[in-house]
Amino acid sequence: MRRQHDGTSVAGDSERLLARDAVCLLDKRTGEQADFLFAYRARPVSSGYINSSSIPMLCCKAGVPAADVRGNITSHRARSTIASQLYNTKEPMTLFELQAWLGHRSPESTSTTQRSAPTP
Repeated sequence: MRRQHDGTSVAGDSERLLARDAVCLLDKRTGEQADFLFAYRARPVSSGYINSSSIPMLCCKAGVPAADVRGNITSHRARSTIASQLYNTKEPMTLFELQAWLGHRSPESTSTTQRSAPTP
């Protein structure tokens, strides 16, 4: 089991810490272990905070606009753009591979993503 204590990963059978001192990071929806890209105090950072604070700050630091003709740059738009790029490469993922990668339950959700996302 993957646990974390004071920002450091700790093996579940580690003798360095008591188990109660470490936190196991789980996905709320699936209950499976999860690697969160952004976490604070063993909790995932909300997408609202990422979209309203982190992304605009990173865009500013990179010298790119935080919005375009389609609106604000958000984590979901970035995910959709990456999915489009994976679908439109020389050796693209199949619709079903992309569905699994995105975690969609139905192929319709994935094909809708591909129709609405811009192509690179």
